[in-house]
Amino acid sequence: MAIRDYSIFGHINTFDSSGNIYADESNEYTTNDLHNAPVIVMEDTSTKLVCGGKFRVPKGYVGSAVLVPVWSCAVTANNAVLDFEYKAVGGDNAESLDPTTNDEAVSVTDAAPSTAFYQLAPTISLTSTNFVADDTALFSFGRDGTAADTIVGVILLYDLIFRYSDT
Repeated sequence: MAIRDYSIFGHINTFDSSGNIYADESNEYTTNDLHNAPVIVMEDTSTKLVCGGKFRVPKGYVGSAVLVPVWSCAVTANNAVLDFEYKAVGGDNAESLDPTTNDEAVSVTDAAPSTAFYQLAPTISLTSTNFVADDTALFSFGRDGTAADTIVGVILLYDLIFRYSDT
């Protein structure tokens, strides 16, 4: 079995109505304008900020599901709390794309970078049996200012990776 990384960053297409989480260009926040990457900006608030989307679980998926948010910020102290909630929907006329519950809600508390804008890539374990190849996975991802998130300033999400084992 091989470990695969599947970016679901491009599958983010909705944002909560707070106006504190949105898509932008990294050059608006970073110092060296060498590369201008698309990012999701998550402001510093005392609320939970959420973006959402969906992705198809890749063919060949067999397990070992992990989420890897790739993020950074200018601040070099304190912690960010990142949340992920999802519902994997499968079958033909078997499960609702308008679910009433999630399969799982998970989070990670990750320390700020040691140097401004160093890449951070914590892992969040997911329950592998919740996913089946070709499922439609509906998800929400965000920064939880209602928890122990103590970073003062914006954090930038550069990628969101669904890591898994395949056949």
